[in-house]
Amino acid sequence: MIDPIQPNQQNPDNQNPAGSDWSPPQGGTVTQPGPGQSGELSSTPPVNPPNSPPTPASFELPPQTPPSPGSVETPPPPTGPSFPSVPPPPTQPTPPPYLPTPQPKKSWLWVLLIVLLLLIGGGLAWSFLMPGGFFYPAEKLLLRSNQQFNALNNYSFSASILAKPTGNGAGANPTSQSSQNSSGLTAQLQGAFQKPDKVSAEMNVKGSLSKLSGLLFLPSSESVALQGIKFIVIGQKVYYQLPKEFFGDLNELSSQQQAIVRAITEKWVERELTTTNASKANQFLTDLPKMIKSIQRLSNETVDNVPVYHLKIVLDKDQLLNELQKLGVITAEEKNLVQFGQGFQIDCFIGKKDFLPYKLKVSGAKFSALEGGSQVTTEFNLEMQFDYKKPVKVEAPPADQVVKASEIESALSSDEARAMMKVRDAKRKQDLSQIKVALEMYKNDHDSYPVASQIDKTNNKNGVLAQSLAPYIKKLPVDPKDPEYWYGYLSDGKSYTLWCLLEDTSDTQGTRDGQWYKYIVTND
Repeated sequence: MIDPIQPNQQNPDNQNPAGSDWSPPQGGTVTQPGPGQSGELSSTPPVNPPNSPPTPASFELPPQTPPSPGSVETPPPPTGPSFPSVPPPPTQPTPPPYLPTPQPKKSWLWVLLIVLLLLIGGGLAWSFLMPGGFFYPAEKLLLRSNQQFNALNNYSFSASILAKPTGNGAGANPTSQSSQNSSGLTAQLQGAFQKPDKVSAEMNVKGSLSKLSGLLFLPSSESVALQGIKFIVIGQKVYYQLPKEFFGDLNELSSQQQAIVRAITEKWVERELTTTNASKANQFLTDLPKMIKSIQRLSNETVDNVPVYHLKIVLDKDQLLNELQKLGVITAEEKNLVQFGQGFQIDCFIGKKDFLPYKLKVSGAKFSALEGGSQVTTEFNLEMQFDYKKPVKVEAPPADQVVKASEIESALSSDEARAMMKVRDAKRKQDLSQIKVALEMYKNDHDSYPVASQIDKTNNKNGVLAQSLAPYIKKLPVDPKDPEYWYGYLSDGKSYTLWCLLEDTSDTQGTRDGQWYKYIVTND
């Protein structure tokens, strides 16, 4: 290729300047630009005489610097092995003047390729390293979400819990009306959280408890609709309020029990959380990440128009059960009834922008129990959603609307104790009736009663009654609260006095005798 030569402004005649090594190619011509033409010089290749070998094209060489005096010019090293001389090619016609077609430079293609590689490599690095990228590991995504969630000062939440019978015993007649109404129990929960340790919530429960009695300790086939179960947690204190429907028919309760129910339903009940339970719960939450068996990232979704990442979390089932038992949520016996089938999993939906959890689903947890001789399995599903825009304010209820749980429990235990006391007193009276029958049988055979000049107690195996009445009574009764309470006997052979000590001092059949309140039986 022949490079064009720019005209020399200092040599307008384009003469060969002094000291220049440039000369037109041999046999070629240099054409001066004419009027209206560009200022470039053009050259034409030399024309070979007929029957002469073609003259090779000449190329512009850089200026040569003559060697300095006394220097020895070193010939260039050989570039390769020598070959025999080749005869010149046959004579060919003179080719037409040759002007090479300008070719586009290819260096920009390499630049473009490098840029593309940088973009691709940088994009992959961005995806791998930046939070939420396409290849961002699910474990790191969950960890980032946990950090963001723990940094929150407050949030609102809602939850839906479904307990549904499945498998054998879930309904003897699926087409019956009662079976259709026995679809399970649903609980709806609305609540809020405020740092550092304040929680408030209200729960509504609705559904049928058919085939769930073994779990919920309520009569089978009993429908329930409880509205407004409320609770507030402030630090170590829990306040709760229960609806009247929770206690069933109030007419079946005593007047004292009805008063207690009114206190519970009209006021807030305050209970102290034990430090042990709180520490166990905190330890469980701390150990929860250790129970994660695997985390899988699924297709992205939206929750309430918020783009989210979808993570599937599988827990170590055995380790989870052990931790729940340590926490006291389930007993060792209940541990064998809880099942985590193949469908048990936790789905977590994390926001793409803020990395906060927007929805949490727990499915496939099952509880098995015997119901009417058949195995019944109940499946539990939980779905929980979070709202970070609602204003949150959690406060303890006013002091004049709070009643201590200890006061209620004392009243309940007092009422229950009174009932049990009456049951024991009735048993005492029945035992004395059996002893009276045995004494009359003894008198018929011996024409007198067993003689006891000093108090003889039925709990004395070597006593008068124990020895005398053995043929007439299989086992001599003793007091239900023996030895604190006991049965006594005195007799001169012609008559006797038999008594027990009553606990209920309001019993009109009892008699005060010093410190004791006695129920007395005689032979008259």
